[in-house]
Amino acid sequence: MFLCAIRDGHSRRVLGYAIDDHVDAPMVARTIDAAVATRLEQGQVVAGIILTWIRWFNHERRHPGAEGLSSIRYEQTLTSTAHAA
Repeated sequence: MFLCAIRDGHSRRVLGYAIDDHVDAPMVARTIDAAVATRLEQGQVVAGIILTWIRWFNHERRHPGAEGLSSIRYEQTLTSTAHAA
């Protein structure tokens, strides 16, 4: 089971989440949709909040299977290795 959640950085309240047996783009999209719906119900603006989260997700995420590197750095090592071969 995997949990994808979006949390308000100030209040630390979970704004939206999705649970699935695998991680994929539709799971993330459901989470974003839930967070946006929560903010809209509260009458708040959502554009900057979500974009900030996506930037963090893409650049700072770590995975033990990728030697603890961010996804971007790990992909760069694969490209470097392929060019060296």
